[in-house]
Amino acid sequence: MSNSQQTKEEIRAFIAKKLMFGVEPSEVPEDFTSSSQLDSLSRTELVIHVETRYGITVDPYEEETDFDTLDGVVSLITRKAA
Repeated sequence: MSNSQQTKEEIRAFIAKKLMFGVEPSEVPEDFTSSSQLDSLSRTELVIHVETRYGITVDPYEEETDFDTLDGVVSLITRKAA
């Protein structure tokens, strides 16, 4: 499993456990905006988790553009943690 795939699975598991109660990680949608699954508080919790877990800082602009999809979150982590 590649690092980005592992990161994706970790983020998916976090969302399922902490933000989308009763959902299996495999059920977490790829696109958060079209599925309306994450409200603003959940999105903020995800940003805080990403910053804490991966030791990066997420700028407000990045939260707006990169936290719409699971792949966007993983891409941001990969870019900033390198």
